[in-house]
Amino acid sequence: MFSKSVQNSKQILNCIKEFKSDLGTVFGNGDRNIINLFNLDGQKINIKSFKIPNIVNKVAYKNFEN
Repeated sequence: MFSKSVQNSKQILNCIKEFKSDLGTVFGNGDRNIINLFNLDGQKINIKSFKIPNIVNKVAYKNFEN
């Protein structure tokens, strides 16, 4: 869900497409996930990239969810 103050979803989609470029600022660069910060119309937004879990974790996540 996008914030009501960020009206241009095309800008957000562009940030997602250009996630690995220098368009954003890397906030967190862990082994599994990366968070990039983007400035859209004077407002900072963050977009998180998730690593695809390995087969063991997939089974665990599927069977042991809430």
